[in-house]
Amino acid sequence: MKCAFISVLLTLSAVCVGSPPSFPRAVSCPLCKTNFEAITGGEGGYQSTMRLDLMPVGAITPAYPKPVCPKCGFVLFNFSGIRAAPMSDAEEKQCREIIATKDYKDHIGRSSHCLMGYLFEGMKRHEWELAFVFLEASWQEEYDTKKWAEDLERSQKHMRSFLSNAKAHDQKWESAQMLDGEFSRRLGEFDDAQKHFEGLKAINNFQGNFLGQMVDYQLRLIAAKDDKPHTIKEMQDKK
Repeated sequence: MKCAFISVLLTLSAVCVGSPPSFPRAVSCPLCKTNFEAITGGEGGYQSTMRLDLMPVGAITPAYPKPVCPKCGFVLFNFSGIRAAPMSDAEEKQCREIIATKDYKDHIGRSSHCLMGYLFEGMKRHEWELAFVFLEASWQEEYDTKKWAEDLERSQKHMRSFLSNAKAHDQKWESAQMLDGEFSRRLGEFDDAQKHFEGLKAINNFQGNFLGQMVDYQLRLIAAKDDKPHTIKEMQDKK
């Protein structure tokens, strides 16, 4: 999901992506060497549209969970498909130090991507990557309003940090601007969201194009005090 916002949104036709079968698999924690069973595979699927927060919609798992060690709580962030990529000794040392911190320990039991967010914060990953992993955590934890809001607020914090340091008004910058306003609307911060999107209307990047249509749609949702998730298809159907 780390591709440019406008490129993603312009690819609106349904797509079908090959997906390996999802089933229990023996996994070994690279830190404490505990062997455990985790549901793996299952990435991909059928996507028919996506939400304004980029969550894919269709017969697909938006952010497929990563295995989490039941003993030490380490999230195997580098796990893909059927195995984890090898880590260097320095990476293992860094991960051991991070999972021993109170900040990480306090979130053991949360979604895999929530743990990845706190792990990546300790690794000093780029703000753009941090924003996206916490956004994916919010998709995983939508069943719990409090956890969902915490994830989204954390994502917005990193998104705004990215924006404050952005050097160019490129596609990543456009993506971050659209998502920042979407987060405010979803969190019920309508005044903030309205001010944000009205500000975007004055910028060339959001005039006379698809992003401009999205800004207008967001402002209609905000006027209706609508904090619910909406899809690109809904926006197109209501033209």
